[in-house]
Amino acid sequence: MEGCHCGEWETLLALMCCFKASRTCYNSYMFIRATNKGFTLIELLVSIAIITMLATVVTITASAAREKARDTQRVNDLEQLRIALRLYLEQHGEYPCEHEDRCDSAVQIDSANGRIGVGNHIDTLLQPYLTTVPKDPLEGQESFSYYYDGYQSCAGGDPDRLAVIFARHMETDAYKNYDQFDCTEWGGEGGAGNDRSYMVVLGQSQDDK
Repeated sequence: MEGCHCGEWETLLALMCCFKASRTCYNSYMFIRATNKGFTLIELLVSIAIITMLATVVTITASAAREKARDTQRVNDLEQLRIALRLYLEQHGEYPCEHEDRCDSAVQIDSANGRIGVGNHIDTLLQPYLTTVPKDPLEGQESFSYYYDGYQSCAGGDPDRLAVIFARHMETDAYKNYDQFDCTEWGGEGGAGNDRSYMVVLGQSQDDK
């Protein structure tokens, strides 16, 4: 057929050429495509692009789900720690102190301040009330930890010296709560009050009694 090379079926240019030149040529192309089980280069590239896009969407969705799950675990862990410290308070009449010489409890022999779940003195004080002292799911990575501070500054608060526990870094915005207290500014020890933190206020610091 004049103006059309009907053997060039596997390219889009050939298809357009044949379609314009002759309907019979086009029908021949469709017949060959129906019996050809392979893919053209264009079809393969489109398929790869679609698969890549879907894989990216799945990866992003899975990553967000993991971040939310870790933040949920952090909230649950801090609630367990809060309960354990409440039991400590009921038994000893005070929360652990930043300065051990300001507390009356004989079990506190060192400063209670420090990261939780990594073998510091606060873990020793918590062990009677917990099967396992929890630690941040990403403990060991930069900025991820649980922390106890028996003498945290809370500017503008009443009282303005608090016993607190907190997760230093929450991965999703929905969980961070550093700005939901009366404090106009936190003291900052251990990362307290940073814009990714989740704070749990236990009560007035025992260091000031």
